[in-house]
Amino acid sequence: MQGGAGIGSILEKQFSNTNRVGKHSMKPSFFSNNFNSQIRTFLEKKPKLIIIALGGNITSSDSDLNNESNSAIELLNKIRRVTEDSKIIWIGPPPPSRDGHTYNLDGTQVRKRKKKNNVLEENVGPYVDYFINSFELSGYDNGYTCNKKCDGIHIVGAEAKKFLKLAGLVK
Repeated sequence: MQGGAGIGSILEKQFSNTNRVGKHSMKPSFFSNNFNSQIRTFLEKKPKLIIIALGGNITSSDSDLNNESNSAIELLNKIRRVTEDSKIIWIGPPPPSRDGHTYNLDGTQVRKRKKKNNVLEENVGPYVDYFINSFELSGYDNGYTCNKKCDGIHIVGAEAKKFLKLAGLVK
């Protein structure tokens, strides 16, 4: 990925003794369906904090948003059954860049990602301790600028660190 470390890598460096569970291009349903093989072992350690960044790969169709929101709730219920006292933060899909080199070239991703954030916040919000609607962070309501140094959909490098600072997750 061009442009530096992404959100997950930065968070790993910020928090000691972390376990990152991730799989490129997956939706909440993947993690709910593969809960025992992907996540359970880490949750049995009863972490104080769980940060979830999922939802960017959900399509903006109403049916996929509805199905994946239900899968996200199912995932959160499974997490709570293993570790009910952990704090859970869900980061909604980050805004796209207005000037990436691959994605959002026509500007439609801003609208689609806003919709994903709003639907996820409405459905997932009651099941987490804190939902970060990425478009509500100062300066991100219409995407960001990377001057062709990013693909346009993954927030990386200095911009990812700025994003996480605004979200209150890194120093």
